[in-house]
Amino acid sequence: MKKSINGHFLIAVEPGWKKQVHQMILSRIKRNGAKELASIQTKSEKVVMKMTMTTLL
Repeated sequence: MKKSINGHFLIAVEPGWKKQVHQMILSRIKRNGAKELASIQTKSEKVVMKMTMTTLL
């Protein structure tokens, strides 16, 4: 499950942001545990969208 989430973000995020977002997601997973994976994915997707839009503009 972690791989699919991390893979999703590494694809969606610009190269400069990859490590930051990757570490942020991993730290949240470690803190919140497996039960929170779904909410983490949703929240992080919003972050990725914001960063992607900022990069495009």
